[in-house]
Amino acid sequence: MRSIFAAKIGRKHRMSVAFNVKHPALFNVESFKSPQEFCLKLLQKYGIATPRVVVEIGGSVGANAHQMFPDSDYANLDLADSDKVKTIVCDVTKGIPLEPNSVDLLYSNDAFEHISKPWLAAQNIEKILRPGGVVFIGTLFAWRYHPVPGDYWRYTHQGLVELFDELECLEANFNAFHRREDARGHWGSKRDHVPVDMLGGWRENWKVYYLGRKPLA
Repeated sequence: MRSIFAAKIGRKHRMSVAFNVKHPALFNVESFKSPQEFCLKLLQKYGIATPRVVVEIGGSVGANAHQMFPDSDYANLDLADSDKVKTIVCDVTKGIPLEPNSVDLLYSNDAFEHISKPWLAAQNIEKILRPGGVVFIGTLFAWRYHPVPGDYWRYTHQGLVELFDELECLEANFNAFHRREDARGHWGSKRDHVPVDMLGGWRENWKVYYLGRKPLA
């Protein structure tokens, strides 16, 4: 771990323009149901052109980014193949078999909490983004345990900024849309089950998002 942290410290940091890193916007959070629609709004907000090459991490079920950009050159990255969408089987922590500087948009929602070594995944994502390319990450800050197949991490928006510290942060914040939902577990395996008491099940549900751009030079 020492070498990892030493490498991170030695890399050039770019401060976020979307929030004060020292004083997070805890009382100025976003609230949205659809991360796909919100991502499209962010791309428009920051003047990002319609991406031609789109890559998604963990899109085997929803293929969300493919639905957002149906005319794009799309590929899904996952640990297992899918018959629903074009999928490249790989472990994103060990490398992504795509050309460096080739991807316009990397989209991932509800997947980064399941990646065992997200700092390695972030480095590999940075490599495949073209200069000016963007990454959108939607993941969890507070959520019940739900292994698919593992459930390793929870993030703050500041944590995502640091994870992608070679990129320019365009925006990062909390998403409180699901905050007070009564989550009691719904899988047949009950591996996401939480004890139910007088207040219900899991009642503190927060998500976070991050939009970053690879510098042109």
